[in-house]
Amino acid sequence: MQVSGLANATTTDPAQLEGELAKFVQAWKDKDRGYGSQLGQEGYDAYGKLMLEALENGDPDDRFRTTASGDIGLKLGGKGCTTSNTYEVMDDVPDDPKAQFHLYPI
Repeated sequence: MQVSGLANATTTDPAQLEGELAKFVQAWKDKDRGYGSQLGQEGYDAYGKLMLEALENGDPDDRFRTTASGDIGLKLGGKGCTTSNTYEVMDDVPDDPKAQFHLYPI
């Protein structure tokens, strides 16, 4: 689903959605920042490129963050749900028990 579709989904009752989209929309409605972000089709299509850019040029002290040329997903944060053009290899701080890393296959 493209970023615009994800944004539109946040106006839908989560009970009418399925899978991770339903979970994301419910987290958005609950203001549960622990869920994180949702990658759109734009980010999915460029996933390998984004990962490689983040790992090769991202700052390890700044979550290996990289910026895409356009919006790649939705970020669930303190100000609600917003479109985002940033990609982070590490979702949470290393001492967070829910921290996750995304692996890049070689």
